[in-house]
Amino acid sequence: MQKRRLQSEINKKADVEEKIDGVRQEHTECVGQHGKLLGEQEAHNQQVTEREQLIDELGEKHKIKSSDYSSSSEFIACLDELRRRQTVDLEKLQVCCVPSDRRRR
Repeated sequence: MQKRRLQSEINKKADVEEKIDGVRQEHTECVGQHGKLLGEQEAHNQQVTEREQLIDELGEKHKIKSSDYSSSSEFIACLDELRRRQTVDLEKLQVCCVPSDRRRR
């Protein structure tokens, strides 16, 4: 009788130790994943910071006020509009400056 109880306790202990090992392994994997995600977050934050600095620099260079946009997509829309206006201006200049005999071609 006592041998059975002892064997049962030994089996229970082995089961618990096996579960503990599984949980430890899972914990280790979670810690590794957490570290990876922290690294990705830091890289993302750095990219956002660099993008904001670039937007500020380009905004200054092209005289686009920060009040004209609230997101990077709005800033890109401002740049597209600026490019469109400059293309129209360039085409007007090319028409004005091209000799009349070359315009007919």
